[in-house]
Amino acid sequence: MEKIKWPTHPTIMVSIAFCFNKDRELLLVKQKDRDFWSPPSGEVEKNETPGQAAIRETKEEIDLDIKVVKTLKPIIRWQNEYQNAVLILFHFLCEIEKGKIKHMKTDEPQYDVVGHKWASLEDIKQGKIKIAENVLSLAGELKENLKYFKNGKFISS
Repeated sequence: MEKIKWPTHPTIMVSIAFCFNKDRELLLVKQKDRDFWSPPSGEVEKNETPGQAAIRETKEEIDLDIKVVKTLKPIIRWQNEYQNAVLILFHFLCEIEKGKIKHMKTDEPQYDVVGHKWASLEDIKQGKIKIAENVLSLAGELKENLKYFKNGKFISS
């Protein structure tokens, strides 16, 4: 029997930043190349951690400075928009430290942010917003963590 050579597929790592406002609404962005809403997110670059990528991507997409407060469960997707690649989604609960939302332009215009909104987890769970699948699968975990969210900050659990 021939030994399998690993990895059998390329791996793409993506970091997602879940940021809430004082009303416990989740920040969502709309990119030019997508027909759905998602939290700020993007690929992890060489020589950075997934947490650093979440911070960088949020700054690049909407010009907010954030900090990671907690790592949520990752998701591995074999079937995804990238052909023949394994997608690993890293999710982070984040706090907004400073800044005012500004839709940023990139070197790759198809990824430009063209809109943003704040949405309640209830509206998301009820399907009132067309949203990325991974957000729906984390709605329960996000709601549980919001018990520790006061005045725009997470407190110790």
